[in-house]
Amino acid sequence: MMMKRPFCLSVPRAFFAGLCGSLLAGLGIGAAYADYPAGPSPAITVTMPPAAPLWKLGAAAPALHITTLSGQKISLSQFSGKLIVLEFGSLTEPAFRLSAPSVNWLAHQWKKKVQVLMVYEKESHAAGSARALNINKAEGFAIPQAQDQSQRLADARRAQHVLHLQFPLMTIDNAKNQTALAYGALPNMTFLINTQGQLIGAWPWMAPWQLRGAVSAVLSGKPIPVGDMSSGFTASTSPPMEFDYQALPPAAPQTLADAIDRAGVTRQQLSKLLPALTDFSTSLLKARQQLAQLRSRRRQFNGNFRQAVGKTLKGLRKSARELTGALHRYVNNRQYTEILSAIDRGRMRRVFEPRSRSE
Repeated sequence: MMMKRPFCLSVPRAFFAGLCGSLLAGLGIGAAYADYPAGPSPAITVTMPPAAPLWKLGAAAPALHITTLSGQKISLSQFSGKLIVLEFGSLTEPAFRLSAPSVNWLAHQWKKKVQVLMVYEKESHAAGSARALNINKAEGFAIPQAQDQSQRLADARRAQHVLHLQFPLMTIDNAKNQTALAYGALPNMTFLINTQGQLIGAWPWMAPWQLRGAVSAVLSGKPIPVGDMSSGFTASTSPPMEFDYQALPPAAPQTLADAIDRAGVTRQQLSKLLPALTDFSTSLLKARQQLAQLRSRRRQFNGNFRQAVGKTLKGLRKSARELTGALHRYVNNRQYTEILSAIDRGRMRRVFEPRSRSE
């Protein structure tokens, strides 16, 4: 039975779909690589949930309950005359880590007119929890949930150091996570606040290409393009598993996300698939970054460029095989066949090949 609407179930699901779009762009299938450093650039579509939002675009931004790493209290009013970018994150959130180079670069470019604030909140995929990710363990970020503010402070300092965040102002939320809860309690949500303290932009994930478009418009005295601003979201829902088809060729096939919906995967099945989906999405984003770096240094490889690309895709295909195995375990035969057939019909087959046809 075909699903009429995509589930609005979980943040990793939206992250996964958006990154599918990012990889396609990184492989040269979609739009040209954006003119900012490597980082995630999924175009995520957000649908307004029926529940009342925790905030409203055009209204006053919720108060901050944050401090700097040196213990100074921070308020919106102290940045009078500047736009404010407010990004939430933690070291166990892969999207936060992987967008860091772009955010750091943008903060440097805007430093005279825009204040970028990073709010270190509770770990989104803490080690030892049900939401822990294999990618975090593999990359040395298997961090447990902070038990007190001193531990959160230490984690924030580590994030600032390992992610080379020189230009954003790193802060920590209070012990009750009061700021994160006021803004929506998503792991990498991002907001744009004008000089009057009003919310004028909101994104469920840090999307550097959208943020840059929004900030550039405001600094030029122009309205923010509709495509560069989310309409709203709440803590009870997440973005659907979609990305902007306009960034892909007109004949682009269904995404893997859409294939999962069309196969009628249930909420219970999806909850079991989420770890593999999230690990795969992180690998997609990492591959996109590496491919972009390879393209920028293509002349250095002489005749070995294709070999370097193949090496980059090797790890991604391993994640694809693991995702295929998870699908085999947690969905029924009809669903499995539909999803894998959709992959074979589309350009995502470049990621999943070679795979066993006997599964």
